[in-house]
Amino acid sequence: MEDNYDSEVTPMIQSDPSLNLSPTKQNNFVNNRKQNSNNKLFTSFLILFLVFIFIAIIAVPILQIVLGSLYINECPIDHRIPIYLIVAGGATLILFITLAMKIIMEKSSLWIIPHGLAVLFCLGWFITGSVWIFHAKSKVQHYRPDISSTYCQYSVFNCAFGTLFISYGFLFASVWNNNNSSK
Repeated sequence: MEDNYDSEVTPMIQSDPSLNLSPTKQNNFVNNRKQNSNNKLFTSFLILFLVFIFIAIIAVPILQIVLGSLYINECPIDHRIPIYLIVAGGATLILFITLAMKIIMEKSSLWIIPHGLAVLFCLGWFITGSVWIFHAKSKVQHYRPDISSTYCQYSVFNCAFGTLFISYGFLFASVWNNNNSSK
């Protein structure tokens, strides 16, 4: 038996589906590929944006906890302001967790009560913090720690004041949204 290595082999060529199409179908094929590429780009951008927003939302309560803990004894004008930051940050994280669990387990009513309690606690703590912070706002100074009756560490007070206004924004937005959705 003789091996015939010199025989001609017909190569298998995989053809591109766009080569066997009419010009109109080729244009449609190319346009679909471009549209799919644009959709992938938009989806990637949207996912990146949502991850950034998620990190920013989680970073604020963590920042509150860290600043309140680091400077717990550096706000003698009202020693409760760093405590407000710590509790507000922790309560906000718990609120986010209960909200996420309520959304994930939408068919279960298990998370409705913990989420409602977290909302009520955050609202009460928000009102309490507003009283403490606005009471100190007109007297606070950040440069002379030796004058303890008016001193509060700059980062602590401004974080408390800034996040309080962010909370006011969320509160008014949710009230406005609920009023519009009930019409």
